[in-house]
Amino acid sequence: MQKVRKIVWLIMGGIFLGSSLLVIAAEGEKVSPGTVARDEKELKRLEKKQVEQYRVLGKLYETKQDWKKTIGIYEKLLPLVPDKGEIYRILSRLYERTKAYDKAIAAYDKLLELYPQQRSQYYERLSWIYTRMKDKEKAVEFAKKTLMENPQESRIRSQVAGIYSQNGMFEEAEKEYKKAIELSSNIQDSYRYRLELARLYKKFAKSDLAEAEYKEIMAKATDRWTKEQAQRALFDIYRKENRMGEVTEEYEKSLSRMEEKSLKLYKSLGAKYLRLGEDEKALEMYKKASALAPQDKEVTRTLKKLEQKNK
Repeated sequence: MQKVRKIVWLIMGGIFLGSSLLVIAAEGEKVSPGTVARDEKELKRLEKKQVEQYRVLGKLYETKQDWKKTIGIYEKLLPLVPDKGEIYRILSRLYERTKAYDKAIAAYDKLLELYPQQRSQYYERLSWIYTRMKDKEKAVEFAKKTLMENPQESRIRSQVAGIYSQNGMFEEAEKEYKKAIELSSNIQDSYRYRLELARLYKKFAKSDLAEAEYKEIMAKATDRWTKEQAQRALFDIYRKENRMGEVTEEYEKSLSRMEEKSLKLYKSLGAKYLRLGEDEKALEMYKKASALAPQDKEVTRTLKKLEQKNK
């Protein structure tokens, strides 16, 4: 029995010694310069492939609007790329979209560390995030920081005005929109800022001021989109105030006066073109006159003669 015990202890000792030697050998292999270099090379190759695949997969998920998976991919990608700023920019946008505001703030804080020269745009985004979080104090703090960076830029003034508006600060918002209009060097942009100012007036129940701005935009703005937006908003004011009938009558009278003047000019120019022998131009004028006044016998008679002559 004692012999058996000795044999068992010898076997167990041999197993323990053998496993210890194996561990030592394995540890020895791990710290071998050649092995480390080989593993580093393999890891570098693998990570490069991973980065490529993550980027493609991230775009695929984004196209599918699967924001949770898109975020997960970019979070995995973050430690693998040298240009972390690029990934933080993508993640900050995605966090905002998914209302993960605390994570968005952390991402913008990182971007502020990496790109302090671009702090104006990050202050602006942070201001909007705090606005959505109903943290008025922080929202205003970052709005003011944004202004300090670019006090002469009309776009920034307009953006800050929007932040003030969202935080219920009418006077501050009005001041910034007016400053944006004043600073704008582009006529089209200036009327878009006026459109925002009119919306501010409408939002804070200052319909008379809103109406005046919308009318000014409709009369003088150069681009069709701004004019249409102003017209739609103005008609909404009329509808809510039960003034559609009254306003329609005003426009009908105004247009009638314009049509009367136009008719006189069409007939006058048509007659002059006839005397000059410019029949095609005369025909065009009389066609327009006929459209306005189909009952005018003189216009109808002259138009028929011109159409027969030009057959």
